[in-house]
Amino acid sequence: MKNLRKISLPSNRSKLQKLLKKSPSPSNAEANFGRLIESGGSQSIDKIPANELPVLTRLLGSSAYLSEVLIQQGKNWPELFLEQIKIEQKSVDDHLR
Repeated sequence: MKNLRKISLPSNRSKLQKLLKKSPSPSNAEANFGRLIESGGSQSIDKIPANELPVLTRLLGSSAYLSEVLIQQGKNWPELFLEQIKIEQKSVDDHLR
């Protein structure tokens, strides 16, 4: 959790630690989070609203592919993440149509 020390707000750090531990794979979530901070800079996490942090940590702990997509965006990862989670999900029926 050394990457969490780079985050400016102690309350965010504490919340992130708890969320990372609750993710599907805490060790993957922590590793992917560290890579995300390295690629986007320590201030990048501040662009994510607190109510979206559970979604982010779930993604980081459950999908290596989607985590890598965010990591590869560098400083632009927060914008991509926030755009994508706003997209309305389609049902199976919608996809089939």
